[in-house]
Amino acid sequence: MEDRVIIIGAGLAGIVAAFAAQRKGAEVLVLDRTGAGLGTNSAMANAMFNGPRPDYTPREYMTDTIKTGKSLNVPWMVEFAAASAEDSFEFVRPLGLDLKQLPTIRVFQRERQDIILGAQMMRALAKRLARQVKIRIEPGFQVTEILQREGRAVGVSGWDRYGKEIRFGAGAVILATGGAGALYLRNDNQKSTLGQGYVLAARAGLALWDLEFVQFYPLVLAGERMPKVMLYPGYSPESRVINKHGEDVVKKFGIGDLNQAIRNKRDEFSACLFAENQNGQVFMDFTHVPDPAWTRYPLAMLGKYNFDFRNKPAPIAPGCHFFMGGVQIDREGQTSLPGLFACGEVVWGMHGANREGGNALTECVVFGRLAGNHAAIHAQITDNPLSFRHEMSTSLPVSACTSLWPHRELLQRLREIAWYRAGIKRSQTELEKGRQELAAWEAELGKLKPQSLPAVRLNEDLRSGAMILKGIITASLERQESRGAFLLEEYPHADENNWLKNSRLAYNANSGEFNLSFHPVT
Repeated sequence: MEDRVIIIGAGLAGIVAAFAAQRKGAEVLVLDRTGAGLGTNSAMANAMFNGPRPDYTPREYMTDTIKTGKSLNVPWMVEFAAASAEDSFEFVRPLGLDLKQLPTIRVFQRERQDIILGAQMMRALAKRLARQVKIRIEPGFQVTEILQREGRAVGVSGWDRYGKEIRFGAGAVILATGGAGALYLRNDNQKSTLGQGYVLAARAGLALWDLEFVQFYPLVLAGERMPKVMLYPGYSPESRVINKHGEDVVKKFGIGDLNQAIRNKRDEFSACLFAENQNGQVFMDFTHVPDPAWTRYPLAMLGKYNFDFRNKPAPIAPGCHFFMGGVQIDREGQTSLPGLFACGEVVWGMHGANREGGNALTECVVFGRLAGNHAAIHAQITDNPLSFRHEMSTSLPVSACTSLWPHRELLQRLREIAWYRAGIKRSQTELEKGRQELAAWEAELGKLKPQSLPAVRLNEDLRSGAMILKGIITASLERQESRGAFLLEEYPHADENNWLKNSRLAYNANSGEFNLSFHPVT
């Protein structure tokens, strides 16, 4: 019998899953490429949590979530989040995640005004995680395969930070790897977020749902030598978005208030800014914001950046922010592969065609807890044929023995294909060009022979990103409407009669292609 759970990923969802599994009596191994907490997208978040509250009923929360998702949501997931959010917030409170209820949202209690709230939140959780007796963290580990025996997940294999190939056995595995936002040329994600979790799942035989739905955030810093981070809301009334002529783009777009544009028309606003950027740079103008606002979050953070935001408009552009699609789970957080659970952004269903603000972190807490609980129970009643740790004979040099430039150049080109062919507003012509360019790109990647750990890791990242982009293009070419975050030139409106459907991509390892089908929303 095994009572060991492996968690792939150490963002908010993975850490919550680890605490939940430990509380159920499991031994937990957390595998992450960077380290627990700060190397994840959760650390880039604004630490806002949506959910029911005394003046906002579970029914209202569900209605708004499904309205934003344009009715492509999985209903039981939205209902479960509405019913479980409060208990889940209480579950994480003693772990260092103390949430304050504001009028319309919960937010992590900040210690400092000049540090991203997500970073403060994840640092607090990671400190608590490191002190747990039954949780072990293996930083610098890249999982390359989910191991299976007799039709169920029994462990993982991959490379540790010392260049050794390691196999770990476990009674249950939890996928908590996040999304694929860094696939795009412009994004606000951690730079290695290229869809590795989706690919692990697809290679293990799982379908990927609704990959065409990708959310973009309009206001991401775009100047040279600037960090590619979003400019966090809320925005003071004096803040403006202007084009190269000094015109107020928000008013030009037809909405008088910047916060309203972000809240209610985020994707259309992103498309508007993308179009403006084609004709010249767009800027965020904070030059009229009064002095007191610069001492408070979020403007207080900008003092750390090498730019005079108080006196000069800053270059911005839309950036890829979040993936709504992913793997399917059941009411225990388990995927269609027994023994493999999932939580967080890698999971499909909660958000439908677009994500309501604040629901990303709520999803991490609610479904991280669900996956951790049931993975621990599964591990305790399941025999495992693999030893806990087995070091393979293969090893790699940890420093690059050849230049990584060919891989980095291919990564840049991959991001350009994603951005220009399958970006904010798509067209069938550009998507088809992207398909052809990606095929030529894959042929070039196939010629590279990585010989060191950095090269092998980057090569695997490239293969992951290419597979996910292929899935995005495949599903996008066949959906004949615009819905939520999916905007298509040829079909500018939602088709409620024919396209209340979810896309399903099944990967064929022999052909390297996806088989696509559409399924009516249930």
